[in-house]
Amino acid sequence: MSDLDPSKLDALLPTGPVHSLRQVQAVYGALSEAASGGSTPAGQEQYSLYFTPSALEPFIANDDDEERFLISVRVDFTGDGPSYERIDVTPLSREVAPRLGLSRYPWGRGIDHSITRCGSKTSGSGASTVVTYCNECLTRWTNGNGGEPAVGRVADEHADGWLINALADLGADEEVQDRIERDVDGKINGEPRVVATVQLKLDPDDLEEPPVADEPGWFYPGEVPVFNEGMRARKTRKLVSKNINNGTSEGEAACMVTNQHGDVVGTAEDSFALFTIQHTEKFDELDREQSWREHPISADAALLLDAGTGLLDACRETRNGLGVYTLPYFTTMDQDRAALLYRTLSELQDADLEERHMVVWLQEKIEEYADRTGDESLVNALRFYVIAIRDDQGDIFVFNEKPDATIYPPREIAKAHQDTLTGASFGWIGFAQPEDWRHIHPQTTRNNVVSSIIGGSYAQDTVSFTEGSDGAMANEPSEWLTFAMLAGERIDREWLLDQYVTRLAQQRERDDEGRLSENHVLTQFAQLDALAGAGLLAGPDGHENGRRMTDMDRSPTTDDVSNSMAGLPGIEELITEGVPSLAEIREYRLREFLAERAELNGDDEESEQRRGAFLIGVLLGQLSTHQRKDRNMNRTFANRYQAEDITLGQLQKVMTELLSKDSVYEAEHRYSRDGSCFPETSSRLSELAGTPPSKWSLSLPDVRFHFALGVTYGLHARNGAFELRELIENDIGDEHPDDEDVNTQQTDATH
Repeated sequence: MSDLDPSKLDALLPTGPVHSLRQVQAVYGALSEAASGGSTPAGQEQYSLYFTPSALEPFIANDDDEERFLISVRVDFTGDGPSYERIDVTPLSREVAPRLGLSRYPWGRGIDHSITRCGSKTSGSGASTVVTYCNECLTRWTNGNGGEPAVGRVADEHADGWLINALADLGADEEVQDRIERDVDGKINGEPRVVATVQLKLDPDDLEEPPVADEPGWFYPGEVPVFNEGMRARKTRKLVSKNINNGTSEGEAACMVTNQHGDVVGTAEDSFALFTIQHTEKFDELDREQSWREHPISADAALLLDAGTGLLDACRETRNGLGVYTLPYFTTMDQDRAALLYRTLSELQDADLEERHMVVWLQEKIEEYADRTGDESLVNALRFYVIAIRDDQGDIFVFNEKPDATIYPPREIAKAHQDTLTGASFGWIGFAQPEDWRHIHPQTTRNNVVSSIIGGSYAQDTVSFTEGSDGAMANEPSEWLTFAMLAGERIDREWLLDQYVTRLAQQRERDDEGRLSENHVLTQFAQLDALAGAGLLAGPDGHENGRRMTDMDRSPTTDDVSNSMAGLPGIEELITEGVPSLAEIREYRLREFLAERAELNGDDEESEQRRGAFLIGVLLGQLSTHQRKDRNMNRTFANRYQAEDITLGQLQKVMTELLSKDSVYEAEHRYSRDGSCFPETSSRLSELAGTPPSKWSLSLPDVRFHFALGVTYGLHARNGAFELRELIENDIGDEHPDDEDVNTQQTDATH
């Protein structure tokens, strides 16, 4: 990592509070410039803001096997006149790269600002393309065809401009063009990555502004001032004239980066392409020449923004067809903070993040440094500018933007999520944690959840998605939810439940057997509970959803055996007389699960209706398990009734059918003495018979989600009861229940 030049930092770092995207870009530009000590040719420091050496990284050959070449058109100026010597093809080394004086122009939009130009960094360049590059170094950049008037003026007015004109004349010679083609064809095989330039043999005594040298030699264009002047003229011209046919866009105003009044330009390059005068294609009334009024920026500030592109790209990830930039910065910058930020960003490039998001890794690094130095202000000042951009062939859409994100809202959600997973609802009275399902598997950590929130998968795995391969739409639910959680914004509960139900329908369509995706239900349940626990869920009346959380004591005993029953609510009453029957265990589990859920155990109308939807689902799941395991039925209630599509009228019919079938099955098998196979469920449904489901006022998404949650609970109620009974047997060591219990267990075991 290069040391930062303190004088450059003093000159380039923003002096006031950092809060806008442009100021963050300026910080990154200052870091890049201050770190580029070895990337400016000797004696050419005044052009450092114009050079873009980082753009050469993809073209540098790190070993002899890499096909990354520097193509040099060698011209000798030490004889009677300029003469073409040959084409040199050599691996581009890190030592030579700064001498080329590259000033990059976005690939595919024309030649670079410098005479040195880069080929494609993805597909490479064949021999015919390389020939074009070499010829254009001599004819196009030099204004030999009249297309580069800014360079042409330097050639006419600069004392050493004759060098540029001489190259243009040489390039127009057809014999020279033929020799270049033959030389290239003989040396280029395949499609390597290439950088094309000129290499000139010069006698410093022949020049008014010579390279830093005492005797004749071969020089690259970055070492020759007149070529850097031509580069600067072209780049400056683009700042005021890009995409303007006649005239320029420049004026006097306060620069949006420095806030200093002075000359500003209107067509500056932007790493994000958020401002472009091509917007006039969409808005007829926009005046291209007046763009400096809408986006006023000084020439130096524009160059500074451009200089930071490499660092910005290092903080970019692709998600759902979007380019998502997560840019760390401090709200105020100084030399020490700049050094810390640059060092941390540099280490990030080679860091093994494992499953951590870059934000988690960066935050931890800053916190560790603050702990070592005792400077807590660093942590307080750390922010992340997060912006999601979609580029549709030049049409730029900003999907979401959070200028001052911190890690704390995701950490609060992650804590609540972890509390849910370690609480009773994901324990012996509720759901088992699936081993292979992210966000809810037993090894889930808070950092896992924080990373999944920031990285987007926490939302992507629960809400509806856009079908097809075109990437995110402007109203993509997962992107909106991700940014809402990142910002700690309140989330409408009804909207979220509707998203959950839509996602369940999408998952069922993808399943070959058309089954309910139980793991998606469980992930949604944990997320809903976590958002409520973090205080981010709000209903139409702004009421927060709460729940009684029982923290399970899973610490080891003195024998290093998990204290698995400790903390189970009401367990002492259940085991007073030894190992309880399965019916008693099912009653216990359902009673305590409902008690855990404030949204299910209330006496108000909404809670009663929600509890009713859940219990109907539970009974459907229990009877479906009985049908499949004990009656060998392939098409069960769970196959017939889809939670995500059910209406209130259908729910009424389903409840009636379930209660009727429950009685029939009990009459056939006499599993219990209560006229029901599952009295713990049917009795509670009977208590809710006051208002039939067809008359409920509860929203349909709420009904459907809790019905699906109940189905998931019911499908696993049987296994859950067996597992809890085994736990009780192991913990209390009661291997001799009384005869009545034995009989009850034997008749109960089939369901």
